[in-house]
Amino acid sequence: MPIVRSGADAALPVQLYGLDSRHKHLPEMQKYSGMSCAPLFLPSVGHFYAGMLVSTPIPAGAFTKRVSRRDVWEVLSVRYAGEPFVKVMPLECGQALREGKYLEPQACNRTNRLELFVFGDEAQGLTLVGRLDNLGKGASGNAVQCLNLMLGLPETRGLGKLGSAPNFPDDGS
Repeated sequence: MPIVRSGADAALPVQLYGLDSRHKHLPEMQKYSGMSCAPLFLPSVGHFYAGMLVSTPIPAGAFTKRVSRRDVWEVLSVRYAGEPFVKVMPLECGQALREGKYLEPQACNRTNRLELFVFGDEAQGLTLVGRLDNLGKGASGNAVQCLNLMLGLPETRGLGKLGSAPNFPDDGS
């Protein structure tokens, strides 16, 4: 639930950041993706308690062969099958979009879930979008998940099922 703001900052829009191509996560993204250069990476936040969209556009010319949305979706689906907190969203994801065209950044709030979307077309290029709660999956939930793995505990301990995190506050406090 978003916190209602008043005053001059109440109307701040969703904002992109990391536009200087120096975001702190770019080196690890390049390393683990096997890319020869850092990807274009556009995280966005808004004036609400939690939630974010992270976009990675891939121009069609970046691929060495013709690649479709389905091709990328299948690779992601195979890679993340069985992962407890990652959901690769269906290609036809109209129900996940407000009014069939707007991707809401807060839909994963109060969860340790990451939703992955593949948008675009093979002629122009693709955009990969991750939707997450930047305070849950992006910070505290991720810390708990990593600690569990380091201690040899079940990865999901203390984090609820996919889509739930009952220990997160409702009121933003």
